Amino acid sequence: MNDSILIMCRGNSLSRVQEIDQKYEQYAIINEWKEQLEEEVFKELLIGKNIMHYVNRDARVILPKHQYDKYNIQYCQLNALEPEYNRSPIRQVLNNSGIKTEFMCEDLVDYSTNDRGGFPSTGVMSLVHSVICLKKKNVCVIGMDFFEDDYYTHHTNLGVKEVQEYQKKKNINMKPFVTDFLKKSKEVNFVFYTNSSFDPKLEHVEIR
Repeated sequence: MNDSILIMCRGNSLSRVQEIDQKYEQYAIINEWKEQLEEEVFKELLIGKNIMHYVNRDARVILPKHQYDKYNIQYCQLNALEPEYNRSPIRQVLNNSGIKTEFMCEDLVDYSTNDRGGFPSTGVMSLVHSVICLKKKNVCVIGMDFFEDDYYTHHTNLGVKEVQEYQKKKNINMKPFVTDFLKKSKEVNFVFYTNSSFDPKLEHVEIR
């Protein structure tokens, strides 16, 4: 499908990946994906595809070099505007490994929570980025469970699957933020595979 992207977050709905029965122009993985990329189901889905990696400010989410090479991941999208990007230690680590990186486009600022490029989560940032910066017209998201279900693998800091209380509180702002963005993006078709109660009830948004 042209102008399309599959965004793969880290919630437990990622376990439903075999329900996805079409190919996308681009694929995006969010933050820590080391374990997923060793699973056969994701090897079958992703090897040979056009893949990008959204990376937050935690160096632990950087993949081993052999995984970037095996999956031919095109580049890492950092959640930093150009001034921060230019001095980012994450960028330096990736560059030292020969991994290409990109900074967030300035157009994202108008959609951020603080007018400085902040978003409720990296997954939410990737959703907005795919529409505003990558100009995708068909966006599918899986693994974004709005902290209403466990992680598919584990919490990066704590190593447990259970969502933490501080993350559940993010839901207060996360759902309204995403709903508002979807309302502003009526020219885009969205599909969400989610283990959550999220449903903005919009004609151009399908919830599965």
